[in-house]
Amino acid sequence: MVKDHLVMSLSDAKNQDSRNLNNWIAWIVVIIAVLWILHTTTQYFVMGVDRTIFMRHKIQTGFVPWDGWRLVLSIHVAAAIVALATGAITFMLGIFKDHWSLHRLAGRTYVITVVVSGTAGLPLAFTATGGAPATAGFLVLNCVWLILVASAFVLARKRDVLRHRVWAVRSYAVTFANMTLHLVTALLTGPLDSRTAAYTVAVWLCWPLNLCIAEALLRGIANLKSAMKKNVT
Repeated sequence: MVKDHLVMSLSDAKNQDSRNLNNWIAWIVVIIAVLWILHTTTQYFVMGVDRTIFMRHKIQTGFVPWDGWRLVLSIHVAAAIVALATGAITFMLGIFKDHWSLHRLAGRTYVITVVVSGTAGLPLAFTATGGAPATAGFLVLNCVWLILVASAFVLARKRDVLRHRVWAVRSYAVTFANMTLHLVTALLTGPLDSRTAAYTVAVWLCWPLNLCIAEALLRGIANLKSAMKKNVT
């Protein structure tokens, strides 16, 4: 009995360590999400879209927006901001496991806003800076985003909790694609000596980079949990 009690104590300690790691990762993601939400909201809805570096560069390349373009862009950006916020709330509620009804509500709101933002992003893709390569990149990005969120939603409806969490993480990783897009563009503009070229490359890199980070975290946590179980047994 003493041995069994010791094993249970070690198991509880390892489970607590795993939960602590998950909480740290979640808080880091939430902080990044909040900072990017504040940045994007200020850029597009306080300063105004025409004052953003994004829009100034488009105009410099000769872009003339069609009627309703700014409205579609605003819907796309606003929905993405809500998706980032509700995604963060969903993960926090899921980790703390205190308010499953709120978790479901936030999750459904997340799904709806991703669908709205991703759908609005499809016509915007055809006006992307960089021509056909950038357009193709944005179309792929939006389709991948919609497929990932649909997969997470279907698994949630099937009550396949473990697989739902994995696909939800992947979906949320792609929700940060815009942030990665701008970071990669800034990093590559100098070496490529062209913001348009850097932007085009970034369109194709932003979501795979985010998915790679998400996969590394998912596998790292899974391997850690597996190692903890082996140590206990």
